[in-house]
Amino acid sequence: MSNMKSCFCLLNCFNNYEIVSSKIIEFYIQNATDALSSSKVKVSQFYEVTPYIIYTWYILANAPNIETGNIKRSKQFSDFILILSLAAVTLARIANSDATVFGAQGVVTNPGFSTMYTLANQLNKVTAYWTDDLRNLWGTSDDPLFIGMAPLPYKYLWLSGNTPGLDEKFNVQPKGMNGQGVIPNLASSKNLCPTVKEGDVEGRWNTFIELLQRGESIQSQNQAGVSKRTQNLITLGNAIIKYIEHDKDTAKFGPGGWNPTKNYTLYWDMESIINQNNHLLYSQEQQFIAANMEQKLQDQPQQALRSSLHPIHDLHKFKNQPLINPSQDHALELASTLGTGLAMMMESKT
Repeated sequence: MSNMKSCFCLLNCFNNYEIVSSKIIEFYIQNATDALSSSKVKVSQFYEVTPYIIYTWYILANAPNIETGNIKRSKQFSDFILILSLAAVTLARIANSDATVFGAQGVVTNPGFSTMYTLANQLNKVTAYWTDDLRNLWGTSDDPLFIGMAPLPYKYLWLSGNTPGLDEKFNVQPKGMNGQGVIPNLASSKNLCPTVKEGDVEGRWNTFIELLQRGESIQSQNQAGVSKRTQNLITLGNAIIKYIEHDKDTAKFGPGGWNPTKNYTLYWDMESIINQNNHLLYSQEQQFIAANMEQKLQDQPQQALRSSLHPIHDLHKFKNQPLINPSQDHALELASTLGTGLAMMMESKT
């Protein structure tokens, strides 16, 4: 793992609890990569470095149309741009990372993250699949088709038990972040804070260390292979990232970045890059874009482009973005700050 430089995390972020808990999980992953790599590894997660937030704002059926100045996009077209951008940027993040971690929380495996994790394996990344939800979807494990596509399915058969007499390395992967030493009981409060002897977890205090090591151990046996469509979406995602994070003329069009409360032209940024790179799309998609692009962004006054899509306070009644305090306009900052603070508290005690 000495050559690892970046790790992208698919961590649940679909309510406030998950946003905060994902920061704690990210802390564990960061510590694991630091223990395994000779240099600091950049750990990032889906919620913070993709267009997920603006997607949650506008994807709902009753969300307002996206417009600025006298330009107005249909719901069908803007949803297409948002979904294409989200998929392309997520694929680019995986393609540009050395490792991908899927934190599968909840009794049902998230199908979008499952797809991306499967593609990460096809792209020959070091991958790690982790959960601490004690419920299982089917039989002794989670979704059998997803588990079957993941490396080493025998590690995820939680209710089948371990085969007697085999080497410990063949044991089922424990759920949770602290290995075999700390395993909670389903529907029980008797072991909320179990006492564990230090020797019992020595060398395995952080589950992600073992998971990443295992991912690396099988990487050389896999050959990367994805479709031309996936390759094109990765290229498109890289173009979007490059513009939003580096090339955007902030003097003309305001701040860049993925937070739509600050980058108020984020949608138009992504639409513009997709339009400029529509040769990467299927011919039918190119025709769909052309039919919807009668009003050109470059024909509009600069002031119109710099205007906010909608007043932020009005968006709270439409968007599906999780809010810690609905009276505040900075849910992203609140949730991330809280999670980071909790992670720092944990770090100070370790």
